Amino acid sequence: MNNEGIELTPQESNKKSPRKQDLHDLKKRTQEITKSGNLEIPHDQVWAYWPVLNSPDYFERLFLDINLADHITNEKVSQHYQEIKNYLEKWREREGAGINFAEAHDGYSLTDIVKKLIDAFNQLRDKSGRQEYLERHSRQIKENAIRTLLPIIKAVLADKILTYEEKMTVYQEGIFLGLDIREIDKILKEEMDNDPTIKDATDSGTHKSDLFEPSYHQAVSYLGLSENNSFAEMRNAYNEMRDELILNLNSKARKIRDAARDELNILDNMYAVILKTKKGHSSNIKQTAELFNEFILVKGGIFFMGSDHSQDEEKPLHRVVLDDFYICRNPVTQALWEKITGSNPSKFNGDFKLPVEKVTWFDAVNFCNLLSEHEGLKKVYSNEGKVFRMDTGADGYRLPTEAEWEFAARGGSLSRNFLLSGSNNPYDVAWFRDNADGKTHPVCQKSPNELGIFDMSGNVLEWCWDWFGGYDIQKEINPYGPASGSSRIA
Repeated sequence: MNNEGIELTPQESNKKSPRKQDLHDLKKRTQEITKSGNLEIPHDQVWAYWPVLNSPDYFERLFLDINLADHITNEKVSQHYQEIKNYLEKWREREGAGINFAEAHDGYSLTDIVKKLIDAFNQLRDKSGRQEYLERHSRQIKENAIRTLLPIIKAVLADKILTYEEKMTVYQEGIFLGLDIREIDKILKEEMDNDPTIKDATDSGTHKSDLFEPSYHQAVSYLGLSENNSFAEMRNAYNEMRDELILNLNSKARKIRDAARDELNILDNMYAVILKTKKGHSSNIKQTAELFNEFILVKGGIFFMGSDHSQDEEKPLHRVVLDDFYICRNPVTQALWEKITGSNPSKFNGDFKLPVEKVTWFDAVNFCNLLSEHEGLKKVYSNEGKVFRMDTGADGYRLPTEAEWEFAARGGSLSRNFLLSGSNNPYDVAWFRDNADGKTHPVCQKSPNELGIFDMSGNVLEWCWDWFGGYDIQKEINPYGPASGSSRIA
């Protein structure tokens, strides 16, 4: 095998049917050929992969992978066409010598196969033709998926009640078939609108993403990609989809905000599966994404911190300039805390997604150092007794400064100046005295703020690095707070 051409193994003459060819091997070899090298077919035997010539998929007829269409050039299409054409012309010569093509190819006539090859080539020979075919193929796949999903939906709705568990069954099947949540919701709604006696019992407060663990294939399909795509392509697709959903979180329409929140949870759940599978491309903390501790990039900017019309410790209103930084999208969960420290000090437990509490500032700083060690990163904090110092050049984990926390809570550069983090309505974004029932609640149950960060209002207090004390307005760039004090900011 050389770099320019890949020779495909011919089928042995004593095999009864080339249709016995392993489908996984066929897919793998098609991918190899499409990615690199030219197609080379042995013309003195029956080609092992000849059944592709009868495929309904035009790309497959030319031994090309439709999932790699962006990498396919006009030259590659022509080379494959010519190689397969030469193979068929050799068989035309054999037929002239009395050797029957159909007998060696499961009864298919040479004329029919040649016509199918020409049809495929004429469609795919240039980029515009390929794009047209891809759009038509995509529509057909979606129509087939909907036809397959409809009987499942009808069965689920047969008892006139749609539960969350049933809805998750529909989501799971639809995603496996290649549909996205919006498309599945639309089909569900149309079926339910056709029968007003059907009761929607899905408003249980449970997030869609909580009810099933998607497979790697489902997760990748949800991003609109295939398993052939690189991790970088998957990450880019995830970030693009997440950015779009975060914009929808700021919609004036509650239905759009709620749908975006649910889809954001599902998207993060899908990406968590990809991160766990692609271990070689992510850090250990990213591999434990099921513990709900993803990090969000907060783009730096300028904002005015404090207030001239509040308590003395909030005065004065002053300008702060911050660089980019990352922050966890939600309070640290008990699952992650226990994984890293081996203990759980929380009063409220029973759900691994509950935020950890009953944690001192010293506990939090120690946790950051342990997490850094777990990741193989340089620890940020060192101490002599209870005197702690921060190494600003270290690459490990740390607590946010008060300025960073406030900037992130406000929504960063996307801020819409809400009274709370993400809304003016506390019931939308926070667990507090009137709705918390005197206990903490699992993270990410309320709507996130403009940056996609959850629970920055309510649920639990969150430690910052800074000492409690007055602001030094002379230190406006990445301030770290007072040099000393008697208590820390939470």
